[in-house]
Amino acid sequence: MAMMRMYPFQKAVERALSEGHNVILQAPTGSGKTLAALRPFLRAVNPDRPTPPDQFPRKCIYSVPMRVLANQFEDEYRRSLRRLGMQHEIPISIQTGEHPDDPRFEAALIFATIDQTLSSFLHVPYGLSQRQANLNAGAIISSYLVFDEFHLFGPDDMLPTTLAMLRMLRDTTPFILMTATFSRQMLRDLADWLGAVVIPDEEAGPEDDASREQMLALPPQQNKERVFHAHDASLTAEAVLAHQGQRTLCVCNTVARAQALYQELKQALAGDDTRVTLLHSRFYRKDREAKEQVIRKVFGESVESYTGPPHILVATQVVEVGLDITSEVLHTELAPAATILQRAGRCARREGERGEVHVYLPRYPEGHEHAGESDYAPYYLPGREKSMARGKKLCDATWEALQSGEFTGRHMDFELEQRFIDEVHTPVDQEIMEWVCRNESKRLSDMLKTMESADYGRAPDLIRNTGDTRFVFIHPAPEREPKLQRNPWHY
Repeated sequence: MAMMRMYPFQKAVERALSEGHNVILQAPTGSGKTLAALRPFLRAVNPDRPTPPDQFPRKCIYSVPMRVLANQFEDEYRRSLRRLGMQHEIPISIQTGEHPDDPRFEAALIFATIDQTLSSFLHVPYGLSQRQANLNAGAIISSYLVFDEFHLFGPDDMLPTTLAMLRMLRDTTPFILMTATFSRQMLRDLADWLGAVVIPDEEAGPEDDASREQMLALPPQQNKERVFHAHDASLTAEAVLAHQGQRTLCVCNTVARAQALYQELKQALAGDDTRVTLLHSRFYRKDREAKEQVIRKVFGESVESYTGPPHILVATQVVEVGLDITSEVLHTELAPAATILQRAGRCARREGERGEVHVYLPRYPEGHEHAGESDYAPYYLPGREKSMARGKKLCDATWEALQSGEFTGRHMDFELEQRFIDEVHTPVDQEIMEWVCRNESKRLSDMLKTMESADYGRAPDLIRNTGDTRFVFIHPAPEREPKLQRNPWHY
């Protein structure tokens, strides 16, 4: 089988890792970040030409912030093998709450949620008993670590803990952090903090594999156009039908608004052959997976190959990551710039496609105590000025940037996306990194106490603080469920 030609940035990643550098990679959505991360590892374990164990680890732990991402990576791995022209498969596993296939991290390639990775490093693994708590920490230390969709790591818990862990491991454990949407300031600060190299390198020459010019020249970025428009109005069925493509994606910030828009569209299109689908997080898992399967089939085809009827998908944030889909038109409610760009990655995603992105500013309706004010839920709620200040700053700055005219009415390429991110996110990113630096000693102290005591009660503050949450298990005969008896935190 012939090996697929690699993109320059993918070669740059492999070269940096082979030279002993850790990497922070920023690349456009759909450009091949997963292959860039897996290629060095898969080549290292290739039985035909293996890399000596002392030069690169024989185990890879690929961490993502959401279960849905981990669950889909088996297919991604097999695609990577095909692209690399490799026939030999290695033992792989998925370790999430939904698919706890490998609680001891025994496979060669493990796709896990970041919660599983951090809890294992802290000696409080969710899938093991306290007696076995230190097993997975050894696996992490001796592995090649990949962190994907890094921009989704919570800035108050998951992000600082991950950075503290990598500060501990940076001289012994190779790692790569990947994102499509970080400000240049955040990339520089992370590189300094972790002693890593950034790809693309702002100082590299145009012909260098690691340069931004090479990133802009990627085939997925060629002959493609995505134009943004801003509307100081609510996202309604009328607005959607006024700008409708053969496949149209609508993203609402709350489930309630998505449900309302879906009903509006169904009524407006009664008797029409246009299909309307609703997707959000409250569907039962089985129903949601069935919907996603249909969505991948309908919205996964390129513009040229799609021959089905008009289709409108109304969704929430669930489409921002994990769905390799495209559309001709995207309608989205205002959100922080990085979030909008994640959504825009589902419009004109393929080479040669053209797409329009319409951004709407929702406002509180008449009769509401905040009538006429911008409705930024769930990123900011009135009365939560202190705890949600970052969300308000980002939404305000995003709307101001869109109103400036610099980012609308023209093709939003990777370079313009970066300017959009820089303008909106730089001040908040600086605040986040300053906070991480100020609190480093306390974070390390809390992590070490957790590791020494294997205290599961400390984990939420260090990994994912969901507030004052209590879980209740309803089981017809819990005494007959060994796993529930032995370690209920497994669930």
